[in-house]
Amino acid sequence: MRALYVNAEAVLPPAVLEEVSNAVGEQGAYLWIPSRRSLSLEQRNLRIVDLRAEGWNAQKIAAEMHLSVRTVWRVLARERASAAPSATHAQADVAAPSNREAHHAQ
Repeated sequence: MRALYVNAEAVLPPAVLEEVSNAVGEQGAYLWIPSRRSLSLEQRNLRIVDLRAEGWNAQKIAAEMHLSVRTVWRVLARERASAAPSATHAQADVAAPSNREAHHAQ
């Protein structure tokens, strides 16, 4: 979806525009404002992760949130992938022993 560019003066109430201007400073700025849909998806996904952390299984989460089990698993998989250390970092840990390990190997 292509971003929509609008003049803030055309869509924001004057008080909100003034607050944003104060927060940004004198130089001005371009701001990204997430869509309602992306905000609601983020909130939904956080709820899925929270329920899983409370011990709920995927089937129960899907039923509670009116989603497919497959959607629940996708959200949980994305969360695990974003929380996992990068493969490059993990390989570096394996390839380079600590000073203590190197000392004991001698």
